[in-house]
Amino acid sequence: MSAYSPLSTATQSSRGSPWGMSSLNLLSPLSGVLSPLSPKLSPSKAYTSLAEPLIDLGRGVFWHCSAEVSADGRLQPSELQVLAGQVARFSEKHAYLEASKGQVAEVLQGSSPSGAVRVLFPEAMAELDNCIWDGDGHFDMTTYLSGPPTLGQIVSFLHMVDSSAEQARVTLHLSSGGRRNTGAVLAGAVLVLARGKSAEAAWAQIVCGGQPPSADPKTAWDRFPRPFVKEGVDTTASSLTVLDCLSGLEAARNLNWMADYKTFDVDSWRLLRQKFDATWIIPNEILAMGHPWTTAQNPRFPGLLDCCELSQRPSGRPVLMRADLDSATEIGNSLDSPSGSNPSMPRSRAPSGASLNSMDNDLIDLPDVENPEFELVGLESDKQRALPLPALFERYVSESEVANRPAYLAPEAVETEILEAGDVDVPDSSNYVEYLHRKDVGTVMRLNHTFECPEECESTAKFREFGLTYEEFPFNDGDVPSKQLARNFVTTCRKAVQESGKGVAVHCMAGLGRTGVMVGTYAVTRYSINGKAFHGWCRLCRPGSVQTGRQEVFLRHLKPPSNLIHKVLSAGQMAMRKVSSMGSVVSASSSCTVSL
Repeated sequence: MSAYSPLSTATQSSRGSPWGMSSLNLLSPLSGVLSPLSPKLSPSKAYTSLAEPLIDLGRGVFWHCSAEVSADGRLQPSELQVLAGQVARFSEKHAYLEASKGQVAEVLQGSSPSGAVRVLFPEAMAELDNCIWDGDGHFDMTTYLSGPPTLGQIVSFLHMVDSSAEQARVTLHLSSGGRRNTGAVLAGAVLVLARGKSAEAAWAQIVCGGQPPSADPKTAWDRFPRPFVKEGVDTTASSLTVLDCLSGLEAARNLNWMADYKTFDVDSWRLLRQKFDATWIIPNEILAMGHPWTTAQNPRFPGLLDCCELSQRPSGRPVLMRADLDSATEIGNSLDSPSGSNPSMPRSRAPSGASLNSMDNDLIDLPDVENPEFELVGLESDKQRALPLPALFERYVSESEVANRPAYLAPEAVETEILEAGDVDVPDSSNYVEYLHRKDVGTVMRLNHTFECPEECESTAKFREFGLTYEEFPFNDGDVPSKQLARNFVTTCRKAVQESGKGVAVHCMAGLGRTGVMVGTYAVTRYSINGKAFHGWCRLCRPGSVQTGRQEVFLRHLKPPSNLIHKVLSAGQMAMRKVSSMGSVVSASSSCTVSL
């Protein structure tokens, strides 16, 4: 039985249950007790409302979020009958939906499966990892609050919705009140990616059909905590929102970063993260990755820094800026990029006039973040960000010990997983240099200080030896770049991509905080995506990105160029905001304009 089959009995096994498991591993708003699931879920910010309205996602698909979901995956009787009536009324309204109130009630009660109604409960589906990021084998996430669903989980859910819609007249996407924000991102993704709506329209439909979020950012249900924070840390005005995630998906769709979710290969996207700790933020253009030396310590994938002889150096494939690319030779070469689309299709759509020459080599001008006028977030957690992330490879003792840790697959399971990946470039590349050459990456940019990784010279030497340009733009962990550093970075990226026609790989230590912010400055400059939308895309595409409140404020106040030739980049309210120790905004400085 598939994970989205009709609900049958309460005694189904976790593999056979359409809910994904026999009981819900989530924070039940009814009991208030957190079940032993890792990592921890965000505290419930939901309200209790009997029989909230159904949100019509089109083509017989509906979303329902309720605090009345019980710990075993059932709706409470008081909610059940009202909800069943709502589904039946929708069925009567549309000729192609023929589900009676009785059929719906039987399915939701679990007393009788029905081919007319199917229920999807993503947060308890093992196939979707319960909509929780597991760290990809690089980070121990057992004690941290969950963020938004990952891009891979979103795409997998959309495939489930499509399959269910073909087999049933009514598909009900059910969410618990405690994870309303996760359910809203998934429902919104259906509207944005599968139905072609704008992020604003999708968000309006979600809010109009349910409960608007609180005006208080600490209690608003539509916000997600920063990566790697524990229970007790409030969300703030700069926290990622559901609308940010939907805006990121819309921008990725329009810019051809995620042109068609149906061609996205989740297995290859995940394997690239597991093996090289890397993600294509902008397909075939900007690759974000963790530090090569630390990633190479992962015993699951040995030899990532071992290189072949210079005479055997692999030749790069012409996947960049080739209008006449032969699609036949590239049919299997696209699956590890976030877009999942074939590279023979048009690559990212930069606005007209965005060529290097049109910018006259002007540099991006950002606010002086060292100026007291632009005082940023002062959270204690930010001040302590120099502490290492919970990386499993930082605590290696033996391969056997690592293999027993939940976030890792046993080493013997790796080969099977590799063989199942769709893009041959990931499993066929035995080391970093080979993969980067296969993907025609010509420049590697490092953002961390050399003292953070004493073995820095090893990976640097490997890259330079094999013809890769190695650039350095270091700044402090958890911080944001200075004006000059950001300007230099953007200019170097533009030249590397637009003059040489090659891709750029960017890394710091984890490839999440500093990397996410710096790639954001480039994306805003070149593609006119605003900072909030990029924040959403980056968190979905590369989970764990943008780690501190300081980085969130900086990135979210970036705004795209105000004219087509990109002469002026208006940052509007990019001025850094003063934030109290609890993270709430207390004042804002004046707007400022940045020019290219």
